[in-house]
Amino acid sequence: YLSKMATTVPKLLKFAAKGQTGSLPSVGFGTATLKEEIGKKAVLDALKAGYRHIDTALLYGNQIPVGQAIKESGIPREEIWITSKIAFFPPEAQGCWMFNEHNVKGNEAACIDTCLEQLGVDYVDLLLVHNFSTSKEEYKASSFPHFFELFSKFKGDAIPVTSAHGDNLREMIMSNYRQAVKENVKPQEAKALRQKTWSAMEEIKASGKAKFIGVSNCPHEIITEMKGYANVMPAMNQLELHPTFSSPALQKVAAENGVLLTGYGTGCSVQIEENEVIAGIAKKMQLSPVQVVILWTVQSGIVAIPRSKTPEHIQENLEVISKGRLSDEDMAAINALNRDHPYYWDHETFALTAT
Repeated sequence: YLSKMATTVPKLLKFAAKGQTGSLPSVGFGTATLKEEIGKKAVLDALKAGYRHIDTALLYGNQIPVGQAIKESGIPREEIWITSKIAFFPPEAQGCWMFNEHNVKGNEAACIDTCLEQLGVDYVDLLLVHNFSTSKEEYKASSFPHFFELFSKFKGDAIPVTSAHGDNLREMIMSNYRQAVKENVKPQEAKALRQKTWSAMEEIKASGKAKFIGVSNCPHEIITEMKGYANVMPAMNQLELHPTFSSPALQKVAAENGVLLTGYGTGCSVQIEENEVIAGIAKKMQLSPVQVVILWTVQSGIVAIPRSKTPEHIQENLEVISKGRLSDEDMAAINALNRDHPYYWDHETFALTAT
């Protein structure tokens, strides 16, 4: 399949956390929502384009076609970095959005075995805790941003952000959900479950089933908390990260602890925002807005994992890193767009129970 190899090779970004040191390609291929034959073809196209970093998760329901694509590519396993994620749901989360009983905290050992079986590999390079919700209340509150702009743009059945009266419905609802967490979730119990989950991840690393371990959708307060109980600190924190949600405080804490960041939401943020600053830079550099945000991400020292099922876009998203750099002025202009506004996960909720 890989008769013609691309020449673009992403630079490596390094992590140096307590107990974990290594590096991985700065641009990976995201696979969320890419399933069955569409997903398989997209991964094959990505590998043909030159990607050597594939990001998946037990939640995505696509690890079998991802694994098939990796095998059929003919590229040696050791040349491809595979990231997966587990432990998405808190215990007793029946009835919650997207619930799957095979992806629950407390079952980490079974989760990684399922991942390896589905992918058809002996190990993953990086395994992440998909999120740190420890209760139904935390899960409902933290995941609620999904139902506004994202659903409005891509599903058509969203909750309006503002009411006919001009009230900020998003903030009103989020405030109520956070209050439920404050009233019903005991911080010490939440911390105990986070510690238990991370201990299970450390055991997976020791077993060799994952070379490195990390976290996802994790606020800086929990990274700081982990220093009190982690024998091995996270190599990576993968989270929503784009110009309007760039989490400067988290970037600082991650850097201080040697934790590398991976940012997702690149394309979705561009489509939702249609930002004039990004569009202006794109026009000036003869790039797409998505390519500009990928450049901004990588130049910020953060791994980018753009997703596409279109071969041309798959190629473009990788090749952009060899087409130049954003100026200091353009980087500053994009940094100034941050307004701490997530489209996926509410980090404030997770931070409520950090101790």
